[in-house]
Amino acid sequence: TSQIQSKIMEMKKILTIKQFCSIHSWPTYSSMRNIRAGSKKNGFDDAFLKYGKRVLVDVDKFWKIFESKQNKEK
Repeated sequence: TSQIQSKIMEMKKILTIKQFCSIHSWPTYSSMRNIRAGSKKNGFDDAFLKYGKRVLVDVDKFWKIFESKQNKEK
């Protein structure tokens, strides 16, 4: 089952916060934890998934939400 879960995570680009931050220079790990903590208020709620104790990031959703927020500020 763990192989199946790994394949699903690869297809959907789902990473832990630590993995996400090791790939991307922004946001930092602490910034990402803050974004997650306030995700219901700041609109990033759909970008985070909970799997047991792990918090996972849907990479595509995260950047789509980020871009939509950037476009609203213009």
